Amino acid sequence: MEFKGKIIAVVEPKSGTTARGAWKMQQFIAESEGQFPHRLLFEVFGDEKLQKFNIRMDDEVIIQFEPNARENKGIWFASNRAYDVQVCTQQISES
Repeated sequence: MEFKGKIIAVVEPKSGTTARGAWKMQQFIAESEGQFPHRLLFEVFGDEKLQKFNIRMDDEVIIQFEPNARENKGIWFASNRAYDVQVCTQQISES
């Protein structure tokens, strides 16, 4: 699926270690334009992808993602994992 919008929130990254090794993920919220904007909470999994995409607050982005739902002990969870993020415009941070 595809979503185009502006990054309106950046959540602190999470990391940990499993039997497969270390992992890192971060969530972002993007908002579309229009009279009735939509918001998408999506996650980027993997330090390599986080560095490659370099997503920042106020960036205009096009997100390619896979929605997913899974069940654990009768409780359902949903996620939108991004596999590609194209930054259309990136804000220049002031030093």
